[in-house]
Amino acid sequence: MKWELVLLVLTFIVSLVALIGMLENRRAIRAIVLERRRTSTARVEETESSVPSLQSDHGPVYVVYNPTKKANWDQIRAELSRVAHDASLPEPIWLETTAEDPGVSQTQQAIEAGASVVIAAGGDGTVRVVAEGLIHSGIPIGLLPVGTGNLLARNLNLPLDDIHQLATIALTGANRKIDVGVLTVRKPSVALPEHLRGEHNYVAEAGRYVFVVNSGMGLDAEIMAEAQANQKLKDYLGWAAYVKAALPHILAPKMKATITTGRNGRPLKTDARTVMFLNCGELVGGIVLDATAQADDGWIELAIIDTKRGLIGWIDLLRRAGNQSRGQTSTEIPGIPAQAALDVHRITQASLETEHAHPVQVDGDVLGYTNRVHSQILPQALNVRVLR
Repeated sequence: MKWELVLLVLTFIVSLVALIGMLENRRAIRAIVLERRRTSTARVEETESSVPSLQSDHGPVYVVYNPTKKANWDQIRAELSRVAHDASLPEPIWLETTAEDPGVSQTQQAIEAGASVVIAAGGDGTVRVVAEGLIHSGIPIGLLPVGTGNLLARNLNLPLDDIHQLATIALTGANRKIDVGVLTVRKPSVALPEHLRGEHNYVAEAGRYVFVVNSGMGLDAEIMAEAQANQKLKDYLGWAAYVKAALPHILAPKMKATITTGRNGRPLKTDARTVMFLNCGELVGGIVLDATAQADDGWIELAIIDTKRGLIGWIDLLRRAGNQSRGQTSTEIPGIPAQAALDVHRITQASLETEHAHPVQVDGDVLGYTNRVHSQILPQALNVRVLR
């Protein structure tokens, strides 16, 4: 139809302008690197009340680092050592993560030693594991982001391209309390998709998983899993590999979801491409789904994302997200019907159940398939070192 062609051209032009503006306004826009799929058995304590602080300002400094990351580790070690010496702090103690233990026991060792700070040196997965261990401990997490996503560091406006400043902030910065999200994964009540049956590892392990940036079910997890399957392509293309990973799924059937918010909310039935729970507003590639979302506001943003009319809908969604990234609140094109829905609700907890099983992710770690999850916020549960 002629009107569809006109709409396609218009929305493409608008989205292109929005994305160019977004790129110009970002200091460093890179794609999130999915480190690896984990089925961690680490659990969040059932209680949400604080435990007595274990922090000692004069305790040792621990660094939990992921050696598989491509980084100048000699330079990073030297900068941390120099900053610690200048600040009359003890020499940092380095603990290496492994595929079998991505930081759980290392963080616990630091806590038991009375660490003054535990620095996570790695990607988003390392940050998530260290943060999980430090919840309600009072011990701050320092961030030395060496991945390509580095989403928490971006949302906290840390200087990603300056190792010396990052080391200074991690060792001597101010402590800022931020919220932590918890995604409770329940055993699926439906069978896995036909092509996954018999693959037991594709079932998400039931349990509670921390996230500091976002979690979600549906397309977002599909894209991350797809990109993970071709690590070489992701290393070569960077964030564009996630665009390629999304292409096979843009015309896939929508999720039929039932969402219940609050303690006694009424179930809402809806169709969606993906449902996300946001602790922070900025996602991979500098995309902002909600410009008002803050890591310390005591809320989760429930984002229900849908598109219509195939490619046209996805272009319209990119345009809307680009406008959000530039701080523009108006997302409609006068006289043209919306082809995408970006429905955001501020909540403290919500349950999500879908008609079929779909993949779920927490901070980029793909947990597997289920059709039942619950998300909630733990306000002010984590201390993070930020710029004074």
